[in-house]
Amino acid sequence: MDSHEDHELTVRYLAKTARPTIVLAASGMCAGGRVVNYLKALIEDKRTDVLFVGYQAKGTPGRDIHKYGPRGGWVMLDGQRYTINAQVHALSGYSAHAD
Repeated sequence: MDSHEDHELTVRYLAKTARPTIVLAASGMCAGGRVVNYLKALIEDKRTDVLFVGYQAKGTPGRDIHKYGPRGGWVMLDGQRYTINAQVHALSGYSAHAD
């Protein structure tokens, strides 16, 4: 999937069909990139699981999802508020740094 249009079609398809899928999307703190589109489409669906591997810095959407998701909170993504109905999980002890 190279084009942004293909990506958008995939996001809409997954949200519409709710097919079991694993999406690997890297964007350190969920503040930009394709992961934001997946989150906007799927984070309110209780069948969704979000897994964080690594640190989520204070003041980022990733931290808000990690902190408030288990308590039925919400997150702001692209200026819109989304209720976190997804299950939120974290694996600690990993780093995204090359060393």
